[in-house]
Amino acid sequence: MYADPRPATRWNELPIVCPFCSNRGEAKGRWSTNAAVPFKLVEQVVRSFEFSAEIDDERRLFIAADVETDKVDWESGNGMRIECMACFGQFPVPEGADIDLSNLANTRSMNL
Repeated sequence: MYADPRPATRWNELPIVCPFCSNRGEAKGRWSTNAAVPFKLVEQVVRSFEFSAEIDDERRLFIAADVETDKVDWESGNGMRIECMACFGQFPVPEGADIDLSNLANTRSMNL
């Protein structure tokens, strides 16, 4: 499911340029076949599950994750970066950018 793009965002006027393919978010650019917006924020977080395990007859380990116990530790997040939706390259968020993550279950914001 794609997010609704904010019509007021003038992507090609922002200081966000993919260092790999030079995507600036031009309208109907190569990125538009992959997503509703030209860039996405990417962050690594810790996600944990309870699981059961067993060894089969050939001594291979089998682990079954219990998805009902899925927990995400939003405070563990690190490595905030931008992903280009044209080439899927990832690069740092421009220095000094303020990021508002208020749509997440645990509201937080950060200044880079």
